[in-house]
Amino acid sequence: MKIQGNRDTRISIKIGARWFRLMLVMAVLGLLVPGLWQTAKAQNPGGNWTDFVNISQTATASTYPGLAADAAGNVHVLWSEDIGGKTKNLLFDRDGFPELDSRGNQVNVLKDTGNTLYYTRWDGQKWHTPIDVQINPTGLVQYPELVVDLQGVLHAVWVGTEGANGKLYYSQVPAGKAESAREWSKPAMLAEGVLFAYYPVDIATDSTGGLHIVYAQGGAESGIYILNSSDGGNTWSAPIPLYNTYDASGNEGVSTLKLVADGKSRLHVTWTRFGAEGNGKGIYYAQSRDFGRTWSKPLAVAIWQPGWYEVDWLAVGVVEDEVHLVWEGSNTIAFLNERISRDGGVTWSEPQRILPNLRGENGFANLVVDSAKQLHLLVVLRGDPDSIAHGVWYTLWDRDHWRDPILLGVSNASLYSTVGQLAPTTLRDMMRGTLTGGGLRYQRAVVVNGNRLFVVVVNEWDGEIWSSHTTLSAPYVRPQPFSQPSATSTLPAAPKLASVSTPAPTPRNPINATRGKEGTNAGDPILIGIVPVLVLVIGALIYVSTSKRSRI
Repeated sequence: MKIQGNRDTRISIKIGARWFRLMLVMAVLGLLVPGLWQTAKAQNPGGNWTDFVNISQTATASTYPGLAADAAGNVHVLWSEDIGGKTKNLLFDRDGFPELDSRGNQVNVLKDTGNTLYYTRWDGQKWHTPIDVQINPTGLVQYPELVVDLQGVLHAVWVGTEGANGKLYYSQVPAGKAESAREWSKPAMLAEGVLFAYYPVDIATDSTGGLHIVYAQGGAESGIYILNSSDGGNTWSAPIPLYNTYDASGNEGVSTLKLVADGKSRLHVTWTRFGAEGNGKGIYYAQSRDFGRTWSKPLAVAIWQPGWYEVDWLAVGVVEDEVHLVWEGSNTIAFLNERISRDGGVTWSEPQRILPNLRGENGFANLVVDSAKQLHLLVVLRGDPDSIAHGVWYTLWDRDHWRDPILLGVSNASLYSTVGQLAPTTLRDMMRGTLTGGGLRYQRAVVVNGNRLFVVVVNEWDGEIWSSHTTLSAPYVRPQPFSQPSATSTLPAAPKLASVSTPAPTPRNPINATRGKEGTNAGDPILIGIVPVLVLVIGALIYVSTSKRSRI
């Protein structure tokens, strides 16, 4: 019996040793799994984008969306709506047959200019029913831009017209009350003579909560001007000139303005100088390091050359001291180009063509940054001469290059390199049911909660605004309740260019947005890695218990 007992003990020890080695391997894997899991996700350039959904849902044309996210986990969208305009404008081909979109529906082109501002928001779970918040019964309302400050107040600017006079308007509302038109402040007119062209105004907020507006002035004083506010929009500085065309004829002007505030309290502004025919003749960049009071000498990023189509739609993206400038043109065809500064905008690389398989002129490329300081690019372009593979393309910056993009709605990583080689019928079959076509314009993108990337795009083939989103591999940032703003009433109108004095907003309750179903918690991979460790502990306890019994 003693011999048998010793044999059982040795067998038990061998089994226990195997158990221990197995558990050790699982524990090591447990430590590696989070990194492997994150790496696998990071290597996926497309992510799992949702199907496009119609967020405007109106009978008339919806266009020029403005987009902003807040710390409470909401995405806000404001756009121009053509209330009272066309609802039917069916398109036929040259043979008289109905022109069909990628979904097989007859194209109904709705791209008229709007007279009303419409608003909706994503609350972390769903898009809310749109409402109208501002209207101009005698003119137009165009090019809205918006931003949410540190106190959770949403600030909006747009261009309104009465006759030929473009006016810069400003309004604010607590982000948690934006779905009530009564909560929006009375629009304040901050400037007149604003150029009524593509995107002549933009707004940004800096790291201290300061607000900054850049706008394009028309007429004899044609150029770019800056307005600053350090008290939440209550008062505004006099206009600060940034750039002048010095064109007495008025045939030249500036448009397609972008204003970006980065994490180092710098402001970056870009613009296009256009000629009498309307095409871009030069694109420029400047920055401010003192919250908009003074600006660097404008950098001529690219100047039109004979034989080129144009240079236009200049956009900027910033990750710490790496600044990316992306524009369209610089060639006989509308291609994307880029210049990069790695010292905060002091020195710049030579222009480089990027994403060479794509072409088109359909608005800005959007450059947005997630919580992991990863730069993402979204742009509407076409992937073949026949405009079949025309839609929102997405890519990300990988240290020294942009990865091959994917077409949203198709999510086929190989499509980018093969689209020009595919027959039109093959492309139509591949993209049936997706949001593609020549009517897509003016997409906008934003990151919310650190790792959720949203895009909205205008589809002029049905006069609607559509949205899709994905969850990135960056850390998830939990929603933060808004602090309470200080109290007051609505904003009075400002008839002159002088400083505008406006009371602060009244206290509002914040929106405590919940995490969306597809939200990714940064702790998820850690939980995955803990499981093998727990198994190791349990296995060790079983081994010890077995060993003790075998020795009895």
